[in-house]
Amino acid sequence: MRARTYSEERWTAAPLTLYRLWYEVSDQGRVRRVHRGSKRGVRPARRVLVGSPLHGYPTVTLCNGRSRNRRVRVDMLVAFAFIGAQPVGTKLVHRSGDIANCALDDLSYEAITIPRRVLHSARLKREGRMIDKHGYVK
Repeated sequence: MRARTYSEERWTAAPLTLYRLWYEVSDQGRVRRVHRGSKRGVRPARRVLVGSPLHGYPTVTLCNGRSRNRRVRVDMLVAFAFIGAQPVGTKLVHRSGDIANCALDDLSYEAITIPRRVLHSARLKREGRMIDKHGYVK
């Protein structure tokens, strides 16, 4: 993916295959629709409005021109476009704790931690021992 810089903001093609030609994502957490060409010539890019939040996370609805709409979280788009695909066993984390902040500086992948009690109860289940609903041995 080739990144373009306009006024200290890097833009790159949307990481989703169906929407790569239609949308660009910035490292500041913005999404814009790119008008490639029309009867009137090439029109300037237009910023996509952020829709209603999905569990508090900002979302956008992407359309590829063939009535194929998809609602996507903005933070996931930014992370996938600039950091890369999410590794197995990790989750996307907002460093500042503000889930409305979708800037690249605030996003990172961190390992998923599993509580020791859950790991212990899983081992006991494999061994065939009885466990109550709180994860303790009966």
